[in-house]
Amino acid sequence: MRRSACVVVGLLIGATAPALAYAMTHERVAVVTKAIRSQLRMSAAQIHAGGARMMPTCLAPLAISWLSGTDEYKTVAVKCSDPPWTLYVGLSIPTVIRVPVIIHAVPGGHTVPPLDVVYKTLPSDDLNGQAITPVQINQGVTTRITLLKGTPLTASDVDIPLAVRVGEPVSLVSNIQGITAEAAGSALQNGGYGQKIVVQNDETHQRVMAILSPSAPALKGVYAVPNAPGN
Repeated sequence: MRRSACVVVGLLIGATAPALAYAMTHERVAVVTKAIRSQLRMSAAQIHAGGARMMPTCLAPLAISWLSGTDEYKTVAVKCSDPPWTLYVGLSIPTVIRVPVIIHAVPGGHTVPPLDVVYKTLPSDDLNGQAITPVQINQGVTTRITLLKGTPLTASDVDIPLAVRVGEPVSLVSNIQGITAEAAGSALQNGGYGQKIVVQNDETHQRVMAILSPSAPALKGVYAVPNAPGN
């Protein structure tokens, strides 16, 4: 009789052991991350799903709903119906910009050929400095060190040729709130296209920061356009 009772108890324990073990399992971070990333186009986003380790394993497909947030940080709700639970996961979204990348290695001291440059969208945090502009590349930039194939071009890697020197005349163009104004000015700093320099308004003697440009762009901002010789 005692042996039969032991067998019954043993069978009961054996039957409940898998269920108890399963009840102790928790959702995997990789599963939650994969579910979110399947609906996320930005592969560079960092998903903070560590809280999944506190949730029981979901037996149903995870449902993702997007909540409000900023351009740099968003929150999503990850929902499970069996067993029912909701996990709120934060996403850090890096700022991405369009940057020039060289397709061939360029030795130090050489000019970067514009045809050897392509443009890619990369996280700004991956850049070692400010990306240079197409205008600067077309004017001809010189490498400070040897740059390998695939290197993003930044202001710390190249020398930008001077477009204006101290004391030279410029046209000061202001595009603000759809209103364009132009005045004669003088450069108070050396600079190349795409760089900001201090410019003095010749009439008011006011000093402003202006972006050097070969022509007056329609974009909002304050620009300094070097005067052609003889103007």
